[in-house]
Amino acid sequence: MTSTTDEVVFPSPDEIDGFWNLDKMHAPRPVTPLSFDLVVETLTKGFTKAQAEYDCPVMVSYREINHFFYVAFHPLPDEAEIARRMVHYHEKLAEKVPTVGKTWEEEWKPAVSAKNLALKTEDWSKLSDDELVAKLDELTEYMIYQWWIHGHVNFVLLSSSAFCDLYDKVMEPEEPTEAYRMLQGFRTTSVDAAKGLWALSRTVLASPTLREQFESRQGDELLAALDESEQTVEGFTVTAAEVAHKGGRTFGYRVDGPDGSLAYLPDHAPRLAAPDRLRAALALAGGVDVLLHDAHYVAHEQATADAYGHATVEDAVEFARQSGARALVLVHHAHSRTDRAVGEIEAALRDCTPPTSIGREGDWVQVRRRR
Repeated sequence: MTSTTDEVVFPSPDEIDGFWNLDKMHAPRPVTPLSFDLVVETLTKGFTKAQAEYDCPVMVSYREINHFFYVAFHPLPDEAEIARRMVHYHEKLAEKVPTVGKTWEEEWKPAVSAKNLALKTEDWSKLSDDELVAKLDELTEYMIYQWWIHGHVNFVLLSSSAFCDLYDKVMEPEEPTEAYRMLQGFRTTSVDAAKGLWALSRTVLASPTLREQFESRQGDELLAALDESEQTVEGFTVTAAEVAHKGGRTFGYRVDGPDGSLAYLPDHAPRLAAPDRLRAALALAGGVDVLLHDAHYVAHEQATADAYGHATVEDAVEFARQSGARALVLVHHAHSRTDRAVGEIEAALRDCTPPTSIGREGDWVQVRRRR
């Protein structure tokens, strides 16, 4: 344990040249010196390198002030270089931006996924000091590479802005954010979370019981109220139970009604569950008429499924059998899984027990008591 008696003093406005933004998106909390070297400084280098490949006349600089990360996107200091780049900037944008999506799917994403998965299991405890320094240098270059990819992806926002400008000009929508809601882009965890929160907000607003809970409680009180529990909501019995998943506390849900029962476990890794947690999950899904279950990966991706806390198709089928579910619907497919690949999975499960189908966006699933 170390301590310091240094006085925390923020510089006054006349001591800072230019505009510096406290970057709460990439570093919302104070940053340790090692993280600053490995994560934050590499951001500015990777972004600046990517922008140079488009002849963009902007660079990224950073400042560390009392362990907080401040960033500035600003013109290059060399006016002659700015003039040189502006000659080809728009031409480079037109050439490179349309290829970013394809390059991400076919080159960058596979490389980054494979490397990051391997890093999760590396053991550096036996490395010497010199070897640790060499590893830090290696990881620093790799972080620059990842931020360089991020810098390329950022330029796709220009296409989004152009689309929104055109939409507003042609359609003249009454709602100023309508054009942005039209954008789809890459499906990501952040996009899924945003859509999930939007859907949750509509559900809460439509339910007097849930609306009262959200309006009358503070955040920590609400979390406690929505903890593992059984509640009656508009004639349905809703049961929540914690299930095994990596990346944060996760719940599965069961809904019992007069016409049938449904269990929903969209993020669940039964292979990783402690015995008591697995028993609770099996009880949650026990004998339901329809089980919607995570099937993010397939058998040959088991190591990746375990690393990220998801289930394979085979895991989901086995869990459904153990729970006694009468029908299984596989959901939460990998973002990279094509419709054709999903169709092949469905065909392979045609004679599966329990009866198994693929959940697709927009599908309706009839929940009724089954024998």
